[in-house]
Amino acid sequence: MENQKVIDDIEEAIEKLMTHELFNEAFQNEMLPKLNTFKNDKEYVYSTYGEKFRDVNSLDDNTLKNLISNFLNNSENRHWTGMQWQKNKIIKNIDKLRKALVYAVEHHTDDDPIPMLKEFEKVPGISYGISTPILHVMYPERFCPLNEKTYNALIITGVYNTLNLSTTNRGTPKKDGIKDYPKINEFSKKLVEKIREKYNLDETFSLWEVDALWHFINEAKKKSASGCYLEIIKVPRKRATIDVYKETLIGKYLWCPNTKEYVNGEKGVMEKVKPEDIIIHDWDGIIYGYSIVEKEPESVSKEDLIKIFENERFLNDSYKEAIEKYTSKNIKGFYIVKLKNFSRFEKEFRYSEVEGLPEQQNLQRLRGKYLLELDKDVCEYFGIMQDGPPKEIQFEKEIGTLLNAKNQVILYGPPGTGKTWIARNYALNGVGENNDRVAFVTFHPSFSYEDFVESIKPNADEDELRFRIEEGIFKRIARNAYNALLEYAGVHVSKRWDANGELPDLEDEERNKVKDVLDKEDFPKFYIIIDEINRGDVSKIFGELITLLEKDKRLFMENEMIVRLPYSKKKFGVPPNLYIIGTMNTADRSIALMDVALRRRFAFLEIMPSYTVLLKYLGISNVNKEDDAVKEIKDWKGDDLRDIKKLAIKALYTINEEIKKNYDRDHQIGHSYYLQLKDATTEDELKSKLKYIWLYEILPLLQEYFYGSNENLEKILYPCNKSGNVENDVIGCYKRDIMREDKSWSVAKFFDAIINHKKPSEKNE
Repeated sequence: MENQKVIDDIEEAIEKLMTHELFNEAFQNEMLPKLNTFKNDKEYVYSTYGEKFRDVNSLDDNTLKNLISNFLNNSENRHWTGMQWQKNKIIKNIDKLRKALVYAVEHHTDDDPIPMLKEFEKVPGISYGISTPILHVMYPERFCPLNEKTYNALIITGVYNTLNLSTTNRGTPKKDGIKDYPKINEFSKKLVEKIREKYNLDETFSLWEVDALWHFINEAKKKSASGCYLEIIKVPRKRATIDVYKETLIGKYLWCPNTKEYVNGEKGVMEKVKPEDIIIHDWDGIIYGYSIVEKEPESVSKEDLIKIFENERFLNDSYKEAIEKYTSKNIKGFYIVKLKNFSRFEKEFRYSEVEGLPEQQNLQRLRGKYLLELDKDVCEYFGIMQDGPPKEIQFEKEIGTLLNAKNQVILYGPPGTGKTWIARNYALNGVGENNDRVAFVTFHPSFSYEDFVESIKPNADEDELRFRIEEGIFKRIARNAYNALLEYAGVHVSKRWDANGELPDLEDEERNKVKDVLDKEDFPKFYIIIDEINRGDVSKIFGELITLLEKDKRLFMENEMIVRLPYSKKKFGVPPNLYIIGTMNTADRSIALMDVALRRRFAFLEIMPSYTVLLKYLGISNVNKEDDAVKEIKDWKGDDLRDIKKLAIKALYTINEEIKKNYDRDHQIGHSYYLQLKDATTEDELKSKLKYIWLYEILPLLQEYFYGSNENLEKILYPCNKSGNVENDVIGCYKRDIMREDKSWSVAKFFDAIINHKKPSEKNE
């Protein structure tokens, strides 16, 4: 173990382990309180077995058989489980065991323990999981035990890879006990020293306690659910395509029989699932999308399950057959988990590509499990796991909360922060396959009430000039939302709200049906997305509808309000299942300048530039928090900036910081401008895209912000301190020579710094 690389690996692995949250939880909560118990146990085992194993030549066969038999029993060894199953094989080969013990006595001081392990493996029934505990009790300070729980703990804490232990051709842990043992043994002994030093412990803390620590780390892992699961979907006898999800429960529900075997036994983990957890979907070895858990697991009867499937139009022959199959086995109930926000990955992943999943050759056997808990690292591989929900899921949760409170929300922030994408994605996820329940409109200075609600138009087809009422986009989607709500509540079709017709009057019984549906929160939802909402004259566009937007004044609500529209003279109200999501660029116009009546009726959610999203999307880092992303960007220096993507991101961050300092936070440059860099496959293509982004998208935006103020624009793009030195090594400080004689802005040298990695000393004189 004198190899310097091995020593460095061990030191790094110890640091990684001792800063891991599972180590801290296991050591503080389990290990320290039980140290005295361990002291008594190990003294008993060492004196009972260790001394006699070392003195094996003085034992006859029967005594050795009894000794090894007792040692293999968990009640006697006080520590290890599962060894007793090999007892009969070992006893039948007592001569080989004796020979291995003698070899260990003679060679225990050798530098390489592998020959001893190989000698023990000549005994049928003995592998490293038995030989290393025997070596440990014989020479407690020299050899550590190694077994499955050791490997599991090393893997889940990330230490396995840091130690560079054995792997398969695909890079997954191989767990070669004999090959790995020398390094794990040295690591364990060094770990004892570090723990003694850090926690001021005496020699009573030893390799025995380290072996117990692996058990506690495994238990701590079981208690802390990752919040990420893999749904393994069985392929029908007649092979289907992935697109079959449109006709099934995939991404909409999880379900299984409510029995111990399926719910909390080895075939399932359904009870651990909680709201906002992530469910990744596998289809025959192809991982293609994920969903979010909406509600806690619910226990339902067969009849309730069938009703749910019927309501969702999922009760096909396949599901009927499965339900009948389980109920024929006297299974009385089922577990069901409602999902939301099903999203397809931009590209599909082959099961074999993803590190950390069970080996693919076992996939068919694993299909019986249906749902597997995954490590957070696996979810991070897909770019969807954060500290808490993914960034877009956090926004979805906040948008959902605000819409439930007010029925309308405005997403605001600088240009390029993804506001329109977030709004559209939220709405489409909310309606599933019913895309006709989402309407999109962009406000602009000439957009009017007549475009939005209703207008009078000439009917050119008639010989005589006549006028007709034409409904606008808002009235149309309000009417469609109303009709869908009544249909879902079971109100007769004769009460439909027809185009240019009167808002129907409902009987008390019909109104109560609708109110009952609204209490269940699974009614059909409709959305209208208003992009650039602040660019229109909102007071004129909404007119009298401003009052009707309030949640308690919507149809079927406590203070329901109905008005007559000025052109058609028809009654009109806003249904409660219609939600409005607006977007606005704060660079265009401040929220403070918006109509007070509008501001009071809308909730507001700020969407700022996200470097976390940028680092993940461009495949640079899996950093989880925005503060950590900023810190990582700040730390990029020297060789880091030979990576053009990193250089570009640091340039963006630097300029945004200057904008905040010299202007305000509302005029920053959003991260979405850089997302197109992901598609670049060569360095030349990357440079070309980057140059296009700056020349034709970002610089014109900055010139607009600083129109007539070239001096301020210069401060933003070339920040210099008083000595003239560059404050950062991304953008060169060219001072006055960035300005042409005609005082117009020149970008050439800016791109020398950004694209060609020019340093200030390399500038042209």
